[in-house]
Amino acid sequence: MERERLGARLRQLRLEAGLTGEQLAGLLGVNQSTISRVENGKILPSPELFTASVEAMQVPVATRAELADLLETAATEVASWRLLHRQGLRRKQEAAGIVERDALAIRTFQPVCVPGLLQIAEYARLVMSAGNPLGQPDVAEAVNARLQRQAVLYDETKQFEFILTEAALRWRPGSLQMQRAQLAHLINISGLPNVELGVIPLAVQSDTPYTHIFILTELEDETVVIIETITAELQVRDPQDIAVYERVLSRLRAVALWSDEAIGFIRAVAEESKQGDNPVRLR
Repeated sequence: MERERLGARLRQLRLEAGLTGEQLAGLLGVNQSTISRVENGKILPSPELFTASVEAMQVPVATRAELADLLETAATEVASWRLLHRQGLRRKQEAAGIVERDALAIRTFQPVCVPGLLQIAEYARLVMSAGNPLGQPDVAEAVNARLQRQAVLYDETKQFEFILTEAALRWRPGSLQMQRAQLAHLINISGLPNVELGVIPLAVQSDTPYTHIFILTELEDETVVIIETITAELQVRDPQDIAVYERVLSRLRAVALWSDEAIGFIRAVAEESKQGDNPVRLR
């Protein structure tokens, strides 16, 4: 990973400068743990921290340019699902759970299906079975790991925001009974004090296209946007790109239904599902 390469290079330069991690942290006015996380490739340094670091270590200009290029490359990482699933589906779920436990806030936009943190077991099984390019056999274990991840929703020190489109509510990978159970679960979860659930009806006017899922995760040291495509997962750490996603999220938030209106809409979709495969169009 480019983050690890950058971190290892910065560590090498720190040692060449004769500085301990604690000494560098003191010069920069940050915690020693921040230096450690950067050097271990856990997080990227902010542009300000990067500039201050190379100045404190008196890094030559040519090397600074090399490091800046590496930082820019590491700001957006792409990994194919085949690579991420090579060690099994369960391993990816466990890795996601670690990030979620470290997060201060998670804000998700999902235009096509129910987000993983809100899925019931059967829904999760069908979604994972469909998105399993290597045909890994550990679907049941991965489903269990995904359900275990959901315990983080009950940690009231964290904030969660989910914005779903009507299409995400209506997409049905399984039976009508399963769909109603999934919608009922959404209503139940929306009652948690630290969870906000918004729904965007298809009939609402919106100047923002519903292009793809993205998850904006706020950690203590950085903010990361995770983007899922059909073939790969992208992780975006560039502050300018993150600002774009924050603006998009704000526009999506403005056209969504919230609180009782969102719950009423979900209930209406669930009621329509009782009519079979030919639901009446809402609104």
